[in-house]
Amino acid sequence: MNGCICVLCSNCNDINKKILEKLYKETNNTNIDLYLLFDETNHKITEFDEFKKYNSYIFTYNDLIRKYDLLRSPRFNTVGYVGNTPYPFIDFASSHGYDYYMFYEDDMLYTGNIVELFNDLIKSNHNVYYPETPINDDLNIWFWSRKGYNRHPEYVNNYDLIHHVLNMYIIDKYTANTLNIELKTKRWFGHHEWVIPTMIKFKELSVKIFNEKLKKCYQYTKEEHILKRIKDEDNDIIFENSLYHPVKSISLLNRILSKSN
Repeated sequence: MNGCICVLCSNCNDINKKILEKLYKETNNTNIDLYLLFDETNHKITEFDEFKKYNSYIFTYNDLIRKYDLLRSPRFNTVGYVGNTPYPFIDFASSHGYDYYMFYEDDMLYTGNIVELFNDLIKSNHNVYYPETPINDDLNIWFWSRKGYNRHPEYVNNYDLIHHVLNMYIIDKYTANTLNIELKTKRWFGHHEWVIPTMIKFKELSVKIFNEKLKKCYQYTKEEHILKRIKDEDNDIIFENSLYHPVKSISLLNRILSKSN
């Protein structure tokens, strides 16, 4: 089986350059390819020499608006970031020939070898792999998750919506094609961290939670919380085979990389 790691980004900075370089080294000459899903709404990928060596899928807001007929979706203008919707990842995954696809945010770092984790997971032949269990809540954690910012088909009730912090997850090609059809025909609209897990639930796809593969999983909305928790736990140890997100400071990134190499 083969796979592809898809890193969503819209700019080049000191953080994502180092994260991408780690992924590039680990995926080179393996069964797992690396692609940048680059949003050119504000910057052209050709502006960044550092990105020339990567495979890339280029999109803009307008490309996806036309392709998925999003102007017909209620409240479309309320959410001004198509790049944070499911469309870039699902559009890419449904139009390429890989067996599995990993979504990977450009401020997320896995301290182990990503190819080893990827191949270990897909042995079990599930449709979907999450690092943690999704949350069924009132979707008011962040402004983009409020019900008024989203659109879903009539057969889905508001209390059935699921939220998940999806900085990294894996889907197979069947799921990619299934969700692509659902997006095109039902015109779901909203942030991918509730649209993706809710669609997966209603399509009754096979899901595996792989938190047992992770020693630690740090997910906070503010960098200082990560720094504080890392500092407070286990004498400032950086844990192997762990997810750190979001990584927003270069000093933290360098410290994690120095411990994970």
